[in-house]
Amino acid sequence: MDREIDGEAEFQILQQRQVLSFNETYDPAKAELYLAKRKADDNERRLEKKATESRSMPKASRSVGHESRSIPKVSNPIEAAEPRSAANSLKHRKPTVWIVSEFGAAGALVILAAEKGTGKSSLCYALAAAISDGSKFLNQCETVQGKVLVWQADESEGDMFNKLAIMGIEASFDFVTNADVGWHGFDLDLLRNKIRQHSYSVVFIDSITTIFSQEGTRVNDTEYAYPIYDLRQLADEENCLIVCTDHLRKPETQRQQVDMNDIIGAGQKTAAVSDVWALWRPKEPEFDDHFVLKCLGKRNCKQGTIWNLQGNEEDYSWTLHSVGAESLLPTVRIGYKQQILKLIYESNEWFTSKDFAGVLGCNERHARNLAKELFTETEIDRKRLPSGGGRCQYVYGPNLVVCPKFRF
Repeated sequence: MDREIDGEAEFQILQQRQVLSFNETYDPAKAELYLAKRKADDNERRLEKKATESRSMPKASRSVGHESRSIPKVSNPIEAAEPRSAANSLKHRKPTVWIVSEFGAAGALVILAAEKGTGKSSLCYALAAAISDGSKFLNQCETVQGKVLVWQADESEGDMFNKLAIMGIEASFDFVTNADVGWHGFDLDLLRNKIRQHSYSVVFIDSITTIFSQEGTRVNDTEYAYPIYDLRQLADEENCLIVCTDHLRKPETQRQQVDMNDIIGAGQKTAAVSDVWALWRPKEPEFDDHFVLKCLGKRNCKQGTIWNLQGNEEDYSWTLHSVGAESLLPTVRIGYKQQILKLIYESNEWFTSKDFAGVLGCNERHARNLAKELFTETEIDRKRLPSGGGRCQYVYGPNLVVCPKFRF
């Protein structure tokens, strides 16, 4: 947890380090900015010190870690990439394409964090099987069928296949384990080559804690996040979904809720990923074998989404029992979005979120979120209404540039 911000103290430290000029005056409104600059300056100084120490070591004794992940300097300025137009890039932005509806999108890096023994591996196997077959995950979430690779580092091959046999899953996905030649530790180039060679649309890594612990860095080190940033970049470049399991801190007592800070090394990891989900047994279960699967943020999944799952120890299967008070069942959500699309493209008119709420019979907040999702997915367009102040209001209508998936 970040300490309380003392903006004036941060300002003075930055002046002493000559990051800020002594001619500048302290501005209380910029307290957050001073702290951010201080952190960035500290990180840069720490990395410079580590690089200096590395250069002074004999070559044979240098760790094969991530010191080499420094940004290369361009000797000739002409070689540097030219700044791009944000306006032009916005016109050609990639829409959000869900591989697993509401859970994971193409080009995203997702963390699924859970306590040990909670069943995160079996949940990943069920998810991998659903994507491989193009079937619904939890009998609720639509999937886009594609090739799947499971990189298993927490379980042995024997344990993995015993679990798959109990689950009744016909292994329709590919897998590797840490025992396989070349897969003991993180190798970004190897993973990239295999994704391209086999056209994988989804990769599961179980778990990043095990794989990255072999890289010579500790979970709280700044350098620990480097390969996670690399993974996110890889997911974006290859337009694939990468799901990494991780571990929650062991609580002193059984927990009822989970937030980002409950993830081991949260400060380094969560900043580098696209979305974070947590899985845990609640302290006060509402039914037998109650597990909570919750979206903690950040970019694609709706923060605060809660799925109440029911596990089955007999076959390690999962059922979506219910959703949180502020969430919608995935099938209901998809149905609402289809109704919005039908309304817009049959009438060729523009509507407010209040209009959608009236048609759908849901509250306006749900309607507003659904319309925003469809806009993000480029299925519809939106315009800002003139406002005399207060919160901006929008109307939603047909996207005349991108053809929608649904035709009515």
